Amino acid sequence: MKALRALPSVDQFLLSEPGRALIAQHGRTEVLAALRARPDAPPVIMITAEADRSKLEALVAIGVQGYILKPFKPEALRKALLALHARLKNTPA
Repeated sequence: MKALRALPSVDQFLLSEPGRALIAQHGRTEVLAALRARPDAPPVIMITAEADRSKLEALVAIGVQGYILKPFKPEALRKALLALHARLKNTPA
């Protein structure tokens, strides 16, 4: 988790799961909490194979701004990033 705090400022954070070292070691809730605790609190898009609608909604409830279902085409990533930036642009600071 120290590595997340040491990252330079980013515009967004793409988080892939499951099975990657960070999530496997700490769990997605803890990883998202660490990202949210950063002063720049980057928006997070989760890349996941999870297709259960209630679990996807749970991701949003714990701080994910969007998700992309695996497998995906590059166009899906582009659309998710454009949608995220549109939402951020229309959100008052």
